[in-house]
This record gives sequence, structure tokens and C-alpha cells, in this order.
Amino acid sequence: MACAGDKEVRMHPYLKWAGGKRQLADELIKRFPKNFNRYIEPFVGSGAVFFEYYDQRDKDFVSTDIIASWNNERKPGVPKALLNDFNRWLMNCYWCLVYHFGALVSQLDKIIETNKYNTVELYADIREKFQPLLDTGKLTDRILCAAYFIYINKTCFNGIWRLNGSGKYNVPWNNRTELSLYNLDNLKRCSELLAAYNDSDYKSRDFFEFVMGNAAEGDFVFLDPPYIPISATSSFSDYTENGWGDEDNHRVKKMMDILTRRKVLFMMTNSGSEHVFELFGEYNIETVKAHRFVKAIKTEKERRQKVQETVVTNYD
Repeated sequence: MACAGDKEVRMHPYLKWAGGKRQLADELIKRFPKNFNRYIEPFVGSGAVFFEYYDQRDKDFVSTDIIASWNNERKPGVPKALLNDFNRWLMNCYWCLVYHFGALVSQLDKIIETNKYNTVELYADIREKFQPLLDTGKLTDRILCAAYFIYINKTCFNGIWRLNGSGKYNVPWNNRTELSLYNLDNLKRCSELLAAYNDSDYKSRDFFEFVMGNAAEGDFVFLDPPYIPISATSSFSDYTENGWGDEDNHRVKKMMDILTRRKVLFMMTNSGSEHVFELFGEYNIETVKAHRFVKAIKTEKERRQKVQETVVTNYD
């Protein structure tokens, strides 16, 4: 089986994601409300916080049969989740991971078995092919699209998702020839947790519409929107063909205000920009340190360093 090594590893997201919360997940979960009805995440990305939280809450859940896991009810006292992302290729990947696990793994294996190592030509070919597959209406193409999405995610530079003005994915290859796309046990665990706890339909929606259409008193919303840049050179907003601008940050603020009136709890992560304190200052803001690449595009001096990030909540 084409896995990323035989060593036992801690459960982790099955995707890389620029700005992902894998390293911060434990610290964020410590700050979660003690009690809430449902967990709602409209910018799910790689799902680092979702997977860490539900893995912790469901540590005794072990299944050797992925089919059997679909029939298991949620553990008593563990809230159900509602997950969303505006990236429809990402949500298709989540859907295939749950409902077509075996076929997805087979496609990933096929990529590895037919290519001894990765090349820029292979990367360019798959990058050109994968987006249109989602719109053919064929189940086989949706599954292939998901496999290609995982391949692109693992072999692009730094797990970045970026679209040009025409809506075309344009992130360069990471120059690594290794073709290690997944760990079977970890991928299966991600599928199990999603099957057991996510109650959303894996359709892609605007974050505001998704939250406003679902959040009710007693729910908890975790927000990880594109970060407000701390400087002009650190700005990165091309998550969609329409980008992400300050009007979107104001929509997040409007949503927070509505959630607070509805008695819905929320937590938002963002940058340490002064604008975060200006825009969201009426809420509780705590600073934390996280390891990040200091540049979005690769340079000879590319390195990780600790940067200040913020955690904004409407509860103590």
C-alpha cells in the first residue's frame, strides 16, 4: 500500500494548508467554551482544529472497518459539527473521503504506482486537468478530481491555494521529487471522524450565508478567515478569483455582532495586525505565537519564524 512510512504517527490533517492551525490546535482547543451545542466551522481548510478536537473527544473510537464507522452514532456528549469552505474542490475532496474512501485511495495509489517520482511536467499536467473534472457530472471524475486535489496539495509550494482572476489555480511546484501523498491509517481516521461527526452536506457556501443559516443559541463557531495583512508585502488574498478584501473583514465583524445577539459563542484567529484590534476591539483579544513562513512565495532565504497572531472571542 502506498503510504508515507510505516511508523505510528499522531493523527493529523490529511492536507497541508497555508495558514493551517495544526501547531496551534491544542492551544485553541484549551480556549474553547466548556459547553456548547454544535461546532460550526465556515473556513474549514485542512480541518486541523476539527480533527484535533474530535480526535481528542473520541479517543476510544477505533474501527477496522470504514463501512462500520458510518453506522456508529456519535459518542454521547460529543457535539455534532457543521463544516464548510468556499473552496468547492476542497469540499468535494472531503465528500469523497467520506463516501468514496476506497475509490479515492485507489486513485491515489494509481498516481504513485504509475510515476516513480514527481516531476514538474507531471505537476503541470495534473494542475491543468483537475479543476474541470468537478463539473462533468460524473462520479468517477469527482473522485479523480479529489485524488488530483490531494496530489496538488502535497506537491505545490507550501500548501497554498491561490486562484488567478480567471479562477485558475496557479501555485508552482515545490521542486520535490518524492511522491508521498497519504498515510493510510491517518487518512482512514480522518474519514471516520468526518463520517461520525460532521452533519453538513459538503456543499460549498459563502461563509456568512452558511453561518447565518445554521448558528443558533448555544452553538460555537470557530472562524479562521484569511488573515488581515500586517504589511503590504505580507498581503495574500487570492483564495478565490474575487480575492478577499477589507469589505470581507467587515462582513466577518457584522457576523460576529449578529452571533453575539443570538447568544452564539465564537472564536476567531487572525493576524497581529493593528487593524484586527481596531475592527474587533470590542471583543476579547488574546495574542499567541505561531510558526509561519515569513513569505508566501519561495525565496532563497525562506524560513519559518514565530509571529504574533490573535484569538478573538465573545466569551471569557
